[in-house]
Amino acid sequence: MHTAWCISTGRPWFRIPTVKTPVLYAQFEVPKALLHGRFTKYAASHNSNHPSKLMISTELYKKFDNAYGLNELDKDIAKHMTGGIVILDPLYKIISGNINEAYIVQKMLDNIDLMIAKHNITVIIVHHESKSLLVDGKQVNRGAEAMHGTQYLSNWCDTSMEIKLVKEHKNS
Repeated sequence: MHTAWCISTGRPWFRIPTVKTPVLYAQFEVPKALLHGRFTKYAASHNSNHPSKLMISTELYKKFDNAYGLNELDKDIAKHMTGGIVILDPLYKIISGNINEAYIVQKMLDNIDLMIAKHNITVIIVHHESKSLLVDGKQVNRGAEAMHGTQYLSNWCDTSMEIKLVKEHKNS
């Protein structure tokens, strides 16, 4: 949510400058009313209104490893933007098959690649890492290899970032 807000307003993202860009934030985990409440609270804590360049989709049942989900994504993008950023959140909810099956994941990634080429968009996929790897009782930082699912995921992405809470913010 923070990423979508920062990019759509041109505000810095964790102190990194951004360029004001249209964003389609497709959230597949949180029901519409709850997500609306979160955005309202976020806007109030930033003394801001909902950004005009931020579109939100909360269809909980779209899957991008099949034709229906791909067509729905295509319609959302065509309706709301030309170019820009599409954020898909979270990965495990946009795939109907097993995230560890290479064929299913490759099919989803191929479909996303089609949308990237067709609409000149950048796609950000929010994902969770797999269980921690411990060696001699210490957690090992595996970088992109920590992504849950088949190796195709880390091979496909251009950039993988891990974001961790360091300390609680007073307004959160």
